[in-house]
Amino acid sequence: MAVTPEIRKLNKRNTYLYIYRHKECSKQELASSVGQSLPTVNQNLNELQEEGFVRIAGHYKSTGGRKPMVLQCTPEARVAVGVQILAGQVTAVLLDLYGKVLSCKILKESYSNDEAYFQKTGRFIADFVDLAGYPEERLLGIAVATQGVADYDHKRLVYGRILNNYGLSSDQLSAYIGRPCILMHDSETAAFAESFHRPNLRDSSYIFLNDYLGSASIINGSLYRGNHGRGQLLEHVSLVRGGRKCYCGQYGCAESYCGAYGLRKMSGLPTEEFFRRLRSQDAQVQNMWDEYLDYLALLLHNVLMTMDVDIILGGLLRKYMVPEDLKVIEEKIRRQTDFDIPEQTITLEYVTDYPAARGAALYLVQDFLDHFET
Repeated sequence: MAVTPEIRKLNKRNTYLYIYRHKECSKQELASSVGQSLPTVNQNLNELQEEGFVRIAGHYKSTGGRKPMVLQCTPEARVAVGVQILAGQVTAVLLDLYGKVLSCKILKESYSNDEAYFQKTGRFIADFVDLAGYPEERLLGIAVATQGVADYDHKRLVYGRILNNYGLSSDQLSAYIGRPCILMHDSETAAFAESFHRPNLRDSSYIFLNDYLGSASIINGSLYRGNHGRGQLLEHVSLVRGGRKCYCGQYGCAESYCGAYGLRKMSGLPTEEFFRRLRSQDAQVQNMWDEYLDYLALLLHNVLMTMDVDIILGGLLRKYMVPEDLKVIEEKIRRQTDFDIPEQTITLEYVTDYPAARGAALYLVQDFLDHFET
């Protein structure tokens, strides 16, 4: 029976993805694992090598005959650009297919919702891509993460109070970059970076402890975006009735109590100095930290009672937190519930450098892998 073009494509796809997921393998292992004959495997490998997706990286030890070849995916066969736009800077990263950062550049520029800013930012991104030197056909795309909720198509921001960037469209940036781009919520991309680099990650709620609080959920290995693209917005859960005013105009939102900005406002200290004093046993600062953890534990308790998930703490405050802090949070949660809160329910993020920008690029990498076809 003749092999149809669809089956040939599927065989080739399975060949590539097996090598990608296992990092390296022999031809014999590959044929056995994907259930293909050696002639079919040879044909697929020849094509994948010609197209630059697979390479021979040496030989295994001989077991009596010819030394088996070590097959690997070529990490830089495709690259992706992730960008994070914050109030005071723009961060651009270039990643390979395994999520390795190949280059990174930062532009210090105050955000302004006008054409002059978009022009400067677009030129910065375009120059970053050009200097990387990769041919256009190897560029998977450009994904821009920012503090704003994007629509389902990643073409327009439908909410953006922090930067006042409501209505920003990908077309506005693309016009100055000279290449298409997509827009994403930075909390979602940071969460996606965790999911990509932790393939065994269970259903999780990611809490972005930056100046402004952010959140996102990973369900069944994918970003949960909800019915309207908002996904998870724990930052606007009402934590204290009639409490501090939030930038959204409401009072008592978790944003005002659990973000790094809220901690600085409460203490009057820069973040680094706050934690220096905390670890030096400053009693006043310790009391402030305990109060902050009370609010954070209350928020996380609400999450755990709403969704039976693990929790990942990331962002600015993550790098100052220690395992003992997690134990304190877990104990505070246990006092609020009859349900068991196992150890390791709350962990610190794995991706600590440029998580939002990296996650934006990884979103493009994952899309490539999900739809691999040459």
